Amino acid sequence: MPKRNETYSEGSVGTTLASNHKLMRMMGNTLIMSECYFDFNLDVIPNSPKAKQAEVITRMKYWLDNMLENCIVVPMNRPGSVEWMQELDNLMMFAPSDPNDFLIQVIVHAKLQAIGAGLVNIASSHMTTDISNGFGIWFQGDPDELLPAQKDWMGEVTYFALPWWHRGDAGMMDVPVGPEDDVRNKPDIIVDWHMLMEMPAVADTETKTAEIIRPSFKPRIVSDD
Repeated sequence: MPKRNETYSEGSVGTTLASNHKLMRMMGNTLIMSECYFDFNLDVIPNSPKAKQAEVITRMKYWLDNMLENCIVVPMNRPGSVEWMQELDNLMMFAPSDPNDFLIQVIVHAKLQAIGAGLVNIASSHMTTDISNGFGIWFQGDPDELLPAQKDWMGEVTYFALPWWHRGDAGMMDVPVGPEDDVRNKPDIIVDWHMLMEMPAVADTETKTAEIIRPSFKPRIVSDD
């Protein structure tokens, strides 16, 4: 693992982002509360706009604190009713398979990389949990080696070209196109940063709490059948 003060490419500047978050994950028919401790080594690309780099790092931290925190990670290959999701205020993260420690880490790694928009890269990540007995998982490389392509995740016909973990918005879910659905009628699942983190237009206006935008569609679980 690279040392904390090492640089990751010639002329680049390295920094770190540490964060811990509670979330719930659906394992079989059981919701398990987990606390995850993350360390991300960030590669700040040289000769890029500094203000924009600061903005995407702020978005990374916001996503961890406001989207990942207290979300429910649901495996999309789990058959059964999804009506219970409609009654909860928690945000949902859709995962391609059972949300074990390594899958959660790789998905979060990929999402932050997408938020970084080529200006700030996730050079490596490390995660432990409250049930890992001190053992952690370290990841460095291409998440695509471990995560499904969009056609394998959502089918040959899709609403979006990339899965949610490769899109730079704040969302955490995808929706498959049904036999009678119009692919041009995209579901409202893109969580726009400018709406999510909108600042008051006037300096003396009372600061508003950012609203977490929740999709209003009925999710469809994909089964292996």
